[in-house]
Amino acid sequence: MKNFEILTKLFNIIKSLTNIILDILISSSFLLFSSDSLLDKISLEKFRSNYKQWIGLAFLLSGASLIANLFVLIWKGGKNQFTYWKYLKNGKYYLKNLTIEEKRVLQ
Repeated sequence: MKNFEILTKLFNIIKSLTNIILDILISSSFLLFSSDSLLDKISLEKFRSNYKQWIGLAFLLSGASLIANLFVLIWKGGKNQFTYWKYLKNGKYYLKNLTIEEKRVLQ
């Protein structure tokens, strides 16, 4: 059970840092995919060539984290919609199958 609690805490920390992770994704993608001439103008060409593997790792991890957070948000939204639909469907079913006495009470 402790492993699950540790993973839950780690996931909650990552979830709370979504803005920072988005900033890392944007800046690392800029460094990775910008042209050499643009990076040379702002003096980041040497930085990119020296730390390209770490920039790539930051890009992959931040992108994966944001995609996971997106799937969690979609899952929660879909789950809520499904639950609402299920309760609505069950409610309509029970209303259709009321006894005559129950219908009289509701009138």
